[in-house]
Amino acid sequence: MQFDQAWANEWKLGQSIFHSSHENKHQSGVAILVNSKQIHMEKVSNDLNGRILHFKIFYNSEILNITSIYAPSGKSNRTQNHRFFENVYPYIPLHHPTILAGDFNCVENLQLDKYPPVKTYSKLLTLLDLTQNLNLIGSFRTQNPTSTTFIRHTSNSHSCLDRFYTNHLCNPKNHIFIPIPFSDHDIVILTLSTSSKPTTHTWLWKNNVSNFVHEQHKNEIIKLIEIHPRITNTTHDKNPLENWQNLKKKIKQLLIKQAQDISKQKQYAHIIENQKLFILRENMIAQPTKQNFELYHKQQKQMHNTSLSEARITYLKPKLTWKNTKTYPFIPYINNSPQKG
Repeated sequence: MQFDQAWANEWKLGQSIFHSSHENKHQSGVAILVNSKQIHMEKVSNDLNGRILHFKIFYNSEILNITSIYAPSGKSNRTQNHRFFENVYPYIPLHHPTILAGDFNCVENLQLDKYPPVKTYSKLLTLLDLTQNLNLIGSFRTQNPTSTTFIRHTSNSHSCLDRFYTNHLCNPKNHIFIPIPFSDHDIVILTLSTSSKPTTHTWLWKNNVSNFVHEQHKNEIIKLIEIHPRITNTTHDKNPLENWQNLKKKIKQLLIKQAQDISKQKQYAHIIENQKLFILRENMIAQPTKQNFELYHKQQKQMHNTSLSEARITYLKPKLTWKNTKTYPFIPYINNSPQKG
């Protein structure tokens, strides 16, 4: 901690945040420096190993979330790298323009991001899951799908390890790469603009599209929505607002029924999987052969991955943004004039 503060005291142009490992001052470490005193910065959270730092920048009523990371390096740390990206989720919010940046210590494209090119590479599926689950896109590769660029340089290889990932509220413009003599990494500069969340109105009702899983429920909801405009536009014996409230009530009832069905299916699946694991364990104890050990551990790993996936979905669902929603407009007609309802 004292080393972090000592470095922060050296920066005079604006705010700075340093975060390093508490165990070894010569390893790990991430930081953010702001070269303007007009920009306010606030630290939100960090890990304990000096590899993840999440902070917010406030400027002109805008909020920008930045998560700076330094992933473990080397082939010997590949397992650690997998676990690292699984632990990044809590440090990436999605309700404002968000940037995930740093040294990822892996490449995205084997042919374009590494020289000499390699045919085989231990792809980090956990990083791919992270970017897909949070709807983050690589800013440079999206703008330059076939371009080659290298950021880290050694005596016998070159690679692109340092990158920016952004969410849909960021609009990357261009990238600048500047070589420096005191590091084997180039400086990467990203210029971007931000998009504000679209204005919502009192007559719009939004639902998370991930709620609509079963085809039967989706078809029932579609039918309800299709007949709704005809009801509100042609029926005069009811208040249009009452029709709208009834529609919302029916949709919510369908969603509740769907949630109950999914919960029952998961409980039943868990019981079946636990029974399989118990039987395999009994067989392994009765006949401790290599095949029985492999079958038991395969089932155990499969159940672990399923639990991890369900936990991730549970964590991600409340973080989904307006882009993951479907909007249902309602403009009731009373005396041929639209009013909000």
